[in-house]
Amino acid sequence: MANSSPDPDPYPLARDKKESDRLREQHDISIQNAGYLIFPAIVDRLPSHARIADVAAGTGVWAMDVAKSLPNAQLVAFDLSSAQFPPSAPDNVQFVVTNAKQPFPDAYHGSFDLVHIRALIAAMMSPEDWEVVMCNILQLLKPGGSVQWFEGDFGNVPCLRNNPEYMRFTALPKLLEKFRSVMGDRATTGPGNLVKAASARLENVEVDVFPTDRLPEMRARWARQAAIAMLAWAEKSSGWSAEELAQMKSGVQVDIDNGAYHRGDIYCVTGQKPHASTE
Repeated sequence: MANSSPDPDPYPLARDKKESDRLREQHDISIQNAGYLIFPAIVDRLPSHARIADVAAGTGVWAMDVAKSLPNAQLVAFDLSSAQFPPSAPDNVQFVVTNAKQPFPDAYHGSFDLVHIRALIAAMMSPEDWEVVMCNILQLLKPGGSVQWFEGDFGNVPCLRNNPEYMRFTALPKLLEKFRSVMGDRATTGPGNLVKAASARLENVEVDVFPTDRLPEMRARWARQAAIAMLAWAEKSSGWSAEELAQMKSGVQVDIDNGAYHRGDIYCVTGQKPHASTE
């Protein structure tokens, strides 16, 4: 498939190899931290030949992992851009370019047992967009089908110390503060908007919340990959000069090497499409 997109791309980072590598690292950290690829209650109710959609799939790494763990499943990975799609995929994974903020093609309506989404906040969601996307993914699901949606609350992210000795950190706290100030409410209201949309449209809603520092051995890895994303974002949105950015990159690396990390809360919201749908 050509690198194309049906709509302007709101993704604030580059769609290149470096960012694709970071997303794969983020996926690995996220799954280890959550403790599951698919929420256990959803696994229990999936049919043996499930059809699964991965929305806002990016590199498709989640879909590719599910394809390995559930070889009888059929997966479709949707994203606004094909730029990060892999050059090849297993026979049971298909990649499709489409915008989750628009209705999905009719051919996919009512055909999936599970829809997975993660980190759609990166698409610069407005408060209204959460309800729009929830309605659109409900169209994809069979009655009784499941939603699994991960989002992070990064509005009040402290810079913490991951070693017994006191160290003064300067660069990472400054980067976190700049991110919060520019993102504004978007950094913290995503999970609340998601839970509201899920509660209005789904049955049997569950919310699993866990901190990004749940596993101590993952703290430095999380800090590094998240800092890469924030620094790439800062190149576009911070207003810092090239010299300031270079100093920030160097300083953040030093802080993390010296034990600095940051923590946010991850929300996994799950539920089922009603048999009498409210879409």
